[in-house]
Amino acid sequence: MPRYSRMRMPSGQGVEMDTFDEQQSADDVTVSLRSAEGGIGRTETAGVGMGMAASRRRAGGRFWCLPSLLHDSFVRFTATPEPSCRTLFLNVHRPCPPNMPPNVVRNQKYYAPTFVLQVLYEQFRMFFNLYFLLVAVSQFIPALRVGFLFTYIAPLVFVLAVTLLKEGYDDYKRFLRDHEANSTPYSVLDSDGTVRTVPSSKLRVGDLVVLKANERVPADMVLLHTSEKGGAVFIRTDQLDGETDWKLRRAPVATQGMTDEQLSSSQFSIFADKPIKDIYAFTGNLETDEGQDGVEPLSLGNTIWANTVLCAGRAIGIVVYSGKETRAAMNANVPHSKVGLVDMEINKVAKQLFLLSATLSVVMTALSGVSSTAWVQTLARFIILFSAIVPISLRVNMDMAKTVHSLLIMKDKSIDGTVVRSSFIPEELGRVSYLLSDKTGTLTRNEMVLKKIHVGDASFDDGNVPEIASMVVRVDKTEPVGPASGVAAKVHRLMMALSVCHAVNPTGDGDFQASSPDEVALVQFAKDADVTLTQRDITFMTVEVGGKPVRFEILQIFPFSSDTKRMGIIVRREDTGTITFYVKGADAVMLKRVRFSDWLEEECGNLSREGLRTLVVASKPLTQREYDHFQSRLQQARASTLSSTPVSPSTCKSSSMDS
Repeated sequence: MPRYSRMRMPSGQGVEMDTFDEQQSADDVTVSLRSAEGGIGRTETAGVGMGMAASRRRAGGRFWCLPSLLHDSFVRFTATPEPSCRTLFLNVHRPCPPNMPPNVVRNQKYYAPTFVLQVLYEQFRMFFNLYFLLVAVSQFIPALRVGFLFTYIAPLVFVLAVTLLKEGYDDYKRFLRDHEANSTPYSVLDSDGTVRTVPSSKLRVGDLVVLKANERVPADMVLLHTSEKGGAVFIRTDQLDGETDWKLRRAPVATQGMTDEQLSSSQFSIFADKPIKDIYAFTGNLETDEGQDGVEPLSLGNTIWANTVLCAGRAIGIVVYSGKETRAAMNANVPHSKVGLVDMEINKVAKQLFLLSATLSVVMTALSGVSSTAWVQTLARFIILFSAIVPISLRVNMDMAKTVHSLLIMKDKSIDGTVVRSSFIPEELGRVSYLLSDKTGTLTRNEMVLKKIHVGDASFDDGNVPEIASMVVRVDKTEPVGPASGVAAKVHRLMMALSVCHAVNPTGDGDFQASSPDEVALVQFAKDADVTLTQRDITFMTVEVGGKPVRFEILQIFPFSSDTKRMGIIVRREDTGTITFYVKGADAVMLKRVRFSDWLEEECGNLSREGLRTLVVASKPLTQREYDHFQSRLQQARASTLSSTPVSPSTCKSSSMDS
């Protein structure tokens, strides 16, 4: 058993936390419906402390400098301890642990003590500014003075002053945005059932937060209860992963049935793995006081990350990660000064002009006939005289033009609402030549339509829907549900799979709501074929086949994941008692798991060459004994939080499926 240290949580919420010294992870038995295109969870970013120091070394070259040392020392001083796994015990009144980071959003680039030094360091890294600094300093030496001191000092001071003001103003605007986010009020449910309002920055790990429709999620939370009877809720994650589709989340069964008063006074524990950057992974479980039967696994489908937005309804969640430990904060890049291509090009031209002036100075020094002892002084004076070749006024004009350009962008009526977060690189927008996207939804506008289906012996398209509907209704009335031969039986099984194996919810007005347009397209095709999803909650769903309601009990769900590239569901049909495992996924994955077929791979290739996206759907009937054996193994895996080997639907991979 790993060692652990006990910490205390706020007495207002009554949460006790155990922090494990050894890394633990619960067995993951689910796969989530997410696209592999979202790569944010894999982005490498610099951390705090020595990681940020390394980032500064990369940004500033190979040498350390005083502003970098001061800044990194300040960050290390304010850094939080190494994050760890945690177990939250609700309603065991304890004070807050000292090492949980505050739920503060900070996107500012600078710290006040090192602001001036950092800005000056960033400016003098550019040869353009460093050159004029050396020329200005040389005028303090009487032997090298060639004109009025003011004419050399004033332009440089003006440029630096404008830069300091711009950087300060931009960082002040970041501060205002951070302050707005940190001061947003949220409702917190106390242990006595009362609701109090606190700002986002005052939220702590273990708080029960009540969220309303269109409200931003302030911290990483585990969903406990929703206003929907089935415990489902949809969130928008466009500010987290760039995806515009709504994502489905569900509350655990153990807490969904509780009222607010019961939820605030109940005693249960939640285990959560240590915070990681991957936004598509989560390991944890929820344990009530019912022993082994009271352990319920938690996966990504039970979480709502910070910076997502609740689409509709009402939800209650418990904060598990806050501040710097949230997924959004861990994937955020360390703020740094941006340099545009125009600045880099001007810096390059400045070096070339300096070489030209140095060459002219050498020639003039040689032609002046000075003595061998005074040539260095003469050469330096000529270089200073020729410094006007490099126009410092160009930098002044550029900075002023960028500021005006930024203001005009924000005031443009055609792009109302645009915010310029950095006034140093607005001209880069005019240099964009190509926009590259790997999002298929960008081309399809997320409007998917099922065009063709192939069942081995026959192929159908969207023009054969009436024929498909008649076969499905006939088979459902006359033949037992389960493995059967013939095209009609295969079409029947396919339509039942399309109407059952998904994460779609009917809205009540004939439409469907889901996180993926692909699933909506499949369920809509089944509806057109007279197999209509009419009701769904956590444990049951109802499908009308030819107007006849058929009720299914949901036994297990294995959500889609970018790792497994498939989704599965085990259901029991109430009128016949048959248990069926339905699964659908990418052809590359499913071809290895379904029963051998001499046509499947060939047809997938043919459909792909037609420009269609392919999906393989399979089913397998299970006996009660087979399911009970699988259920016992699955329950053992879910209850284990000490094993480091994830468990997935491959538990039953030894059984072949019918495609």
